[in-house]
Amino acid sequence: MKRLTLILCGIIFFFISCQKEFTGPDNATDPPVTPPVTPRTTSYYIRFKLDGAAKEYLIDDTAAISVSPLGNRLDIQGYKSPSDDDYEGIGFAVYFEGTTPPARTYTSDADLIFFAYSPNDPDLIYSAGFKTPPTADTVVITKIGNGEVSGTFKATVYITQTDGNGSVTGVGDEYKKITNGEFKVPMAK
Repeated sequence: MKRLTLILCGIIFFFISCQKEFTGPDNATDPPVTPPVTPRTTSYYIRFKLDGAAKEYLIDDTAAISVSPLGNRLDIQGYKSPSDDDYEGIGFAVYFEGTTPPARTYTSDADLIFFAYSPNDPDLIYSAGFKTPPTADTVVITKIGNGEVSGTFKATVYITQTDGNGSVTGVGDEYKKITNGEFKVPMAK
């Protein structure tokens, strides 16, 4: 659908740019009309660097609090593209006590936190939180309330094998560094 929209926009732009309007006493061509720049309609994002390359996700960025066998968990996720054929995305989880996680620094050596990064490949995932000893991963929640959560993060994510049902079966030595992470996402209702 996304590609079809881009193709249609390209065709429409081509036909509009080829039109000529003649006005005035000398039949001078009007200057071309430049469409206004459409600003981003969302202030929500997940940004970070992956091995030094900048990434920004603006699609389905959300946070949700859930209960799991390990305790209460804040999940944050975002995707590069709305296309069903694009699997690139990031997600991370912070476990906490109480009904809402307090704004503070969560570290892998003192707290239970997990990361997952998926490049555009449904069978490939990099994760943090399963390596022994754990890497120095951090999530800082700077603000939570009024329907949104924001903060920063960093992690070292390792190539991870799963059983296809979400259970980790092995963690390899290949890794990627996530640095300069920042997020501002809405809380799911």
